This record gives sequence, structure tokens and C-alpha cells, in this order.
Amino acid sequence: MTYRYSKDHIGTQHYDEFFRNLDAHGWKTAMDRLMTLQDIIKPQKISMFLSDQRRNDFIFLLPLGEESVVLDYGSGWGNTTFTLAPYCKQVVAMEADHGRLRFSAAHFAHRGVYNVTPVRSGNALSLPFRDNSFDAVIMNGVLEWTPRSINGPPEEVHKQVLTEVRRVLKSNGTLQISIENRFGYAYLLGKRDHHCGGLRWAPFLPRPLANLYSWLWLRQPYRTWFYSYGRLREVISGAGFGDTQIYSYFHNHVRYSHMYLLDDEANVSRKAHEILANQRVTWKDRLAYRLGCRLRQFRWIAQDFMVVTKKN
Repeated sequence: MTYRYSKDHIGTQHYDEFFRNLDAHGWKTAMDRLMTLQDIIKPQKISMFLSDQRRNDFIFLLPLGEESVVLDYGSGWGNTTFTLAPYCKQVVAMEADHGRLRFSAAHFAHRGVYNVTPVRSGNALSLPFRDNSFDAVIMNGVLEWTPRSINGPPEEVHKQVLTEVRRVLKSNGTLQISIENRFGYAYLLGKRDHHCGGLRWAPFLPRPLANLYSWLWLRQPYRTWFYSYGRLREVISGAGFGDTQIYSYFHNHVRYSHMYLLDDEANVSRKAHEILANQRVTWKDRLAYRLGCRLRQFRWIAQDFMVVTKKN
């Protein structure tokens, strides 16, 4: 079965029209016309997904330098690639969707970013790169989607994908993963999960029950798995990675003002008090931060995880 990313803001017909306008009138006119199309999903987010670098502050946790070669795995519209480019020798932007890849390449050319190599690849278990090719690999909101195009139990698929990523990393290379928490407090409070057609509560249900729920409502299996804090560590370790640190964000991984290390509960508590004192916080966020810090177990209900790990 073939799936499409359910939050894609631009459809195939939009890409076609954009490129016709780009060829005829240039970037600015093409973008202005794209933003006025009536059936674009949340057009106000397009500029954020293109070049808002605030969602990529995690790159400063990575050991990048002027000779670094980095793979942006599942690069989408190229937001993370765009942020990485000034800090690396070369960034390979790998994306399975032809429209998104072509769109991002046009954006890079418009902005004068020339150390990016766009690569189209749809086979997550056989990447088109030699062993030990990259100093770092970025998987920003990608891992959870891979079982939707690869057969097999989702957790095994994740391990296979990560093992293939490990192959193309250099010795002691760095892997970054952004992924949501199966038991994230927003899901526990009824947030719809866009990964599975907007179902409520599916992530934290027992897997067989979540699968039945998805079949009944969506007529498709439940395969976009997230993990708890502890299980995520086990999956990463099982694929041959070590020296793993797990962070979270306030208030989510798309736009955040704080990022903090979950492995240190004292640090989480300090950050929580800072956030509650200085940020506009919804009642759900306030409840989760207060409860999690009081129990000193916030890592189990944090909404998002950001992993930085090393190839063993």
C-alpha cells in the first residue's frame, strides 16, 4: 500500500503550477501566487517550513565543522537542509517525494545555497550511498513514517532503517532523531494524531488495539509507531548506537523556545519552573509540567523527543 504524508501542505497540482510560474515569472511571483491558492493547507506555515531556522536550533548540539558531510534524511521542503548548509562542507538532501525535492532545490538556488546535493530515494533499507559516507545523519520527524512503505513489524522496520543509517555513518558519526512520545501528555489528553488520520488516543493504546481502531475508522493498519522514553533507548541501542542523549522541547519540535535534557531530572525541573514563570502556557502544558516535575518523571510524558546518539 502506498501512503502520502497526511500533513503535506502542497499537492502535485500545486507543484506543477508553481514551476510553470517560476519558469515564466521568477521566484517571488511564483511564491505569491502559490500562497493565494484557496486549497493550500495552512498557507501561513509555508514560509516557516521553508526557512524558519528556529526549529533547527538542535544542530548546535551536533559536532559539525567546515569539512562535515551531512545527510538530511527525509528533507521535505529543505528547512533543516537550509539551516545546516552554512555549517557544513556538503549537505545531501534526500527526499522520496519528487515535488518536495524539486521545490526545495529551487529554493536553494533562489537563496544562493550551492553546497546542497538533492537526492531522490524511496528505499530506506538500501540507501544510495557507500559505507562510512557521512559525519552526521538528521532524521527530523522521519523514522515513525518508514513502516508505512516497508513490510514487517514496525519496530523491526525501525531497527532495520536505523541499521542502514548506521552503515552510511562514519566511525563515531552522529545521528539525530526527532520523534514524538507514545505517551506524550497531549495525546493522553485527547490530541489528535496526524500520523494516523487524526485518531485520538491511538499512540498509547496497546498496539493490537490501536491497529484494530485504525482498521475500523480508516480501513488501514496502524503503523506510525512512536515509543516511550525507555523503549526508544532500547530500539536505538539495538541498531548499534550508543552514547545516547534524549532531549525534549517546549512546547513542540516544530516551534520551540526551550530545549532541555530529559536524562537529568533536576535540569528538567529547573527548566519547567523557568517555562511556567516566563512563558504563556496552556492549562494542559501547565498541568503536565507541574505533575511531571512533582513526580520527577517528566521524561515519561514529555510530548516530543530529540535524540543525539553515536555510531558504536
